[in-house]
Amino acid sequence: MTWAVAWRPVAEGDLTDCAAYIAEDNVDAALRFVDAVEETVAALAESPMLGTATHFAHPELAGLRRRVVNRFKRYLISTEVNQQHRRLSSCAFSPGSATFLARWSSGSSLGHALGC
Repeated sequence: MTWAVAWRPVAEGDLTDCAAYIAEDNVDAALRFVDAVEETVAALAESPMLGTATHFAHPELAGLRRRVVNRFKRYLISTEVNQQHRRLSSCAFSPGSATFLARWSSGSSLGHALGC
């Protein structure tokens, strides 16, 4: 059974920012990137545990899973798996991004930090 996918606002912004960055050099590669993200998320919706469990010191980041975007190894999809509601919440980001942890941990709760 396919799980529902919720794109957090920060994830949508990350996807747009990453695609725009890639498009600065190669528009076709940016379009392939967006397709690859969609394919990766679809695979995760079919099998949410495909992502690798990730351990962060910050408690609001506990339980996140990561998966490399198909064909774009510099980019990861980070997901929060809600087994009770069979929902996968996604956030795309570049592993070199200094703003990732700040954005995920800046709120009073994970949902607030992700813009829910």
